[in-house]
Formats: sequence, structure tokens, C-alpha cells
Amino acid sequence: MYVFDFTVVLNSLPFLLSGVYYTIAISVASLVLGVLVGSFAAVMRLSKSRLARYASITYIEFFRDTPLLVQVMWFFFALPILLNIQISAVVAATLALGLNAGAFLAEIFRAGIQSVPVGQVEAAKALGLHRWSVFRLVVAPQALRIVLPALGNSFISLIKDSSLASVISVAELMRRADEINTRTYRPLEVYTVAAIVYFALTFATSLALSGLERRWNNGRK
Repeated sequence: MYVFDFTVVLNSLPFLLSGVYYTIAISVASLVLGVLVGSFAAVMRLSKSRLARYASITYIEFFRDTPLLVQVMWFFFALPILLNIQISAVVAATLALGLNAGAFLAEIFRAGIQSVPVGQVEAAKALGLHRWSVFRLVVAPQALRIVLPALGNSFISLIKDSSLASVISVAELMRRADEINTRTYRPLEVYTVAAIVYFALTFATSLALSGLERRWNNGRK
């Protein structure tokens, strides 16, 4: 029978936890990129311009309908060849994760914007507010409140999806776990501890987002 021995993992725990920095950094950077690109794509999706709508749909469907792992590999191996530039593994992983998240966030933002009652928008225009002022003062605050839970879920997913950066040798949590497993040949113990660390990160994030959501809702009452 297999006998668990977590000693080898505990001895390498500082090395394993050193990958948390890259896990968090890539996740946060990817979320920022995803929010920026997703917001822009959502506005384009709702645009009256057919070209803007088709461009947004093409971007959204491409990144939603292809595997994220393939996208990570493509940005790391193919993009430098096509553009004749040097791209680090961290940048490639961040671009892939961020653009992939942006495709999903674009639809979330679009739904949030469309959920704002049309009557409020028309009332704001009747008061003489410019289109941008209507969006900034009326639409955006209400849409953000609606999409905040989904935005939090996207960030939690990014923390877990950042493990795919290990395939291009980014020294994040999963890559560190792979390196420890290569030395110790204790995959059950190593990946169990890695799973616990991922759970701690995502659960703490979930609690923080829940607190932020409650505070937001209480402030709106």
C-alpha cells in the first residue's frame, strides 16, 4: 500500500510558495488586461457600426472557442515568429490569459450594460447629459454592480488557469510543484499541497470579493 510522506514537500515548501508570486502577478495583470479589452469589446459589440460589431464578435468567438492551453502555446511560440520580436514567457502567458478572459468579460459587460433600464438612459439624455456622461454617471455604476459577482468569478478562474503558464516554464506555483515532483517522485503529496495552496488563494479571494460586494450593496442602500 502507498504510504503518504509529506516531509519531502514540507522541506521544499519555501520553494513551492515562491511560485505564488508569479501566480498572483499573472492573475492580476491578466484581469486588468481582460477588463480593459473586455470593456472595449463590449462597447464595440453594442455599437451601431457593423464593422465594429463584427470585429468584436470575431475576437470574442475566437478566444472563447479555442482551448486556453493552445492560446498560451501560440502566444509563446508563434507570436514572436510572426512579429519578429522577443516575448518572455510571463508576457506570453499574461497576454493569452488576459485576452481569453476579455472575451468572456465582454459578454458579461454587455449583459450588464443592457440590463440597465432604458428609461433611465432616456431620462438622463432628456436632462441634457452627453452620451459619455450618461454612460459614466448612469449606466456604468449600475452595470458594475450587476457584473461584480461574475467579475469576481473570472478572477478566481484566472488564478486557477494561471497554472497553464507552467507549460511554457513560467516559475509559478504549478511549475514549482512539477520541479519538486521531478526531484522527489512524490506526485500525490506534491500536487495535494499545491491544490491546498490554490484553494487558499481562491477561497481568500472569494471571501474578499464577497465582503466587497456586501459593502457595495450596503453603500447603495
